[in-house]
Amino acid sequence: MLDFDKNLCMGCTACYSTCSHEAVQMKQSEKGFYISYIDTEKCIECGLCEKVCPVVNKPTMERELSELKCYATYVLEESNRIKSTSGGVFYELAKNIIHNGGVVCGCIWDNEFVARHICTDDLTMVEKMRGSKYVQSDLGDCFKEIKKISKTRKVLFCGLPCQVTALKRCIKDTDNILSVSLICGGCPSPEVWRLYKEDLEKKEKSKLIHVNHRSKSKGWLVANMQYNFQNGNNIHEVLMQNIYGANYVKGLTICEACFECSFKINSLDTDIIIGDHWGINKKMIKECKNMGSSVIIPLTIKGEKIFSDIKSLLKVELENLDNVIKVNPPLVEKHSRNNKSEFFFSSLYTLNISENLSENMPEISHGEIRRLLYKLGIYIPIYNLIWKLRHR
Repeated sequence: MLDFDKNLCMGCTACYSTCSHEAVQMKQSEKGFYISYIDTEKCIECGLCEKVCPVVNKPTMERELSELKCYATYVLEESNRIKSTSGGVFYELAKNIIHNGGVVCGCIWDNEFVARHICTDDLTMVEKMRGSKYVQSDLGDCFKEIKKISKTRKVLFCGLPCQVTALKRCIKDTDNILSVSLICGGCPSPEVWRLYKEDLEKKEKSKLIHVNHRSKSKGWLVANMQYNFQNGNNIHEVLMQNIYGANYVKGLTICEACFECSFKINSLDTDIIIGDHWGINKKMIKECKNMGSSVIIPLTIKGEKIFSDIKSLLKVELENLDNVIKVNPPLVEKHSRNNKSEFFFSSLYTLNISENLSENMPEISHGEIRRLLYKLGIYIPIYNLIWKLRHR
């Protein structure tokens, strides 16, 4: 039976997906994270859950980073790139799998804007997997489905490093599984997101109909959060000015397990790592028209093969891994602890969520001039003008 600090449970569902006695259930903790619970009346203490748990079994692989190749890349088709969070690589990987008779498992918003992983061979559903969802996803029975499907068809699974690790631990035969790990900035509480969403709807007196946590309406370099409502009202806020977005970036709302994360590039068991490439050179950033760039790091032969298969659809340049790590520290570092987290979560149900988030809003790392420009609502146009002048 699993016996460890449940604050460190990542909700990866490895134990739930492996238990044949239905003794493991996935529920939400007091802080709103999906974690596992053991029904002691059903448990026969077979030990299978302990064998697959990524928390109990820390990664032991030691990969030599100097031997890895990584690439700065983006999809050449601009309309495709605009719809994605970064450079559009995931969508091309997914299309390749489906066109070859396979299935894709990734995260979508459901009708109530709950983040859920689903398995599909329908490209219209894959469209819904595009775009960042800054909240922990509900994996449901996906691992069980993948185990069945992968016996006869190829499956692409895209998720956080801990989720990919969990999948590999509970499914031994992974020949037909292509794992794509995202560069992870931490896993926020689904309950915090639910409360914030409902508070937005209450203030707007209208149902939320569209969410984009990384809209490119103001360009890729200026991360923008977008909320559209049924009554026609829209909210567009710069990520670090939005109370939900800024507090996520600063680690206020993320899982305790993220502060102890051991799923890093040197030991991660995945085929490919993808994410934003914030260190893209000036030439490429001009060419992509500020509409997004990705870093892609193939770690296995399978990863190299599918990257090769889609290469003709991409602009690709070899990149220095050290440069990528500098702009994506989570590849090698644990997330920094926010000392306001305990107070925030202890007040989750006693304070209005917007008030709670506002009280814990981090200091903006801008000078006074930038603060004033934000306040006047003209920072983004000025920023984009400067960007255009720099890259003429």
